[in-house]
Amino acid sequence: MNIPEHREHVRELLKHAARAQDAEAPLKSLAQEGQQDDIRALQVFGMVKVDDVSDDMTVTLEGRMFAGLLIGDVPDFGPGKLAEMRGSITETELAARYLESKVAGVEKVMKEEPNMRDQLQWIGRILKNTADEFRQQMHVPAMMIEGKVIPYNDDNETGVKHAANLLLFFSDVGERNVRAGWWSELETGEPKKRNVGELLMLMVTEIVEAYDAWRDHAPDDKLPQHPGFGVEMGDLLIRAGDLCGAAIRGDLVGPSDDPKANPGEKLFRKVRKIAHRYEAIRKTPEAVGPPETADFLPVMDIAAMVDDKLAFNAHRPDHKIEARLAEDGKRT
Repeated sequence: MNIPEHREHVRELLKHAARAQDAEAPLKSLAQEGQQDDIRALQVFGMVKVDDVSDDMTVTLEGRMFAGLLIGDVPDFGPGKLAEMRGSITETELAARYLESKVAGVEKVMKEEPNMRDQLQWIGRILKNTADEFRQQMHVPAMMIEGKVIPYNDDNETGVKHAANLLLFFSDVGERNVRAGWWSELETGEPKKRNVGELLMLMVTEIVEAYDAWRDHAPDDKLPQHPGFGVEMGDLLIRAGDLCGAAIRGDLVGPSDDPKANPGEKLFRKVRKIAHRYEAIRKTPEAVGPPETADFLPVMDIAAMVDDKLAFNAHRPDHKIEARLAEDGKRT
């Protein structure tokens, strides 16, 4: 059998299998005497699929196209039109218009084959949506580095807006701490001007406590149902929320040239120097450490831990004003 004859033989096999499939009595691949090699080849090229359990043979869209079973095939633009368009529009717009030409072809077939209207409408909708996505450049990554795709490198926008939820968080945490007296003079109850360097240093202490808990794999000492690392990161978020809440209220003060600087700010200046040193090496090979070899930690619901810690703080004795006025009471 020569090549054209064999091609026609394969097409007839596909047509026979497709008709059986459409009649809901699919052929069994092993039952096709003398055609097992052809069936295996068609599987390799994705023209048929054979169920491992039932041995049912189904013809794919690709197989139906090869067999000439798809009526009303949608026409292409044609080389002349493509050549005319290439010089004046972007590649993404060209691709979008190409797909829209397919939509026009689908609409033409809908008129000729009204019994296929429902199916063709879905095809047209998919093509139109895909054309719109091409226009937004959602079909290609922004760049490649060393042969690897870097998806959406120029724009990582997700469309999610956080302002409302963050405003609620900042305002609530700030209000809690105002009620608890952290923004008042303990002795008089008058509003207190707090040093921003000190507030930032308090965040550093939370980061260090999170680091210690991470190193020790320890549960939290106050909320033992949670890992210490997660709770300390929650504390960091609460500290940040308190600072942002003060900024929203207008309770932050600017820097001062007073030589008697706040003790917390004095320590934070040392942290600042370390941070500047690290910032200087971030873009150098010196910043890259050895590969991590430890196992991943269990999943942590830190958002829930923040709520639990806020609830704990609302009633803890050492946060009461009378306890903080004691000689060993918390001042910040």
